[in-house]
Amino acid sequence: MKENSTIPVLAQPAFSLALPIQQAQQAADAVRKLLAEAAAANTTRSYSSALRYWAG
Repeated sequence: MKENSTIPVLAQPAFSLALPIQQAQQAADAVRKLLAEAAAANTTRSYSSALRYWAG
């Protein structure tokens, strides 16, 4: 029988999955870092507007 080496890679234990609260915190951190990179006021407004649009 042929050994299938992809099964262990695809099987993720439940404890390794990110919890929704962790994902939300990571997203908030990413947004803060993105906004910190914006130097000009119009760039900050543009990024904020785009994030509001994509959020929902």
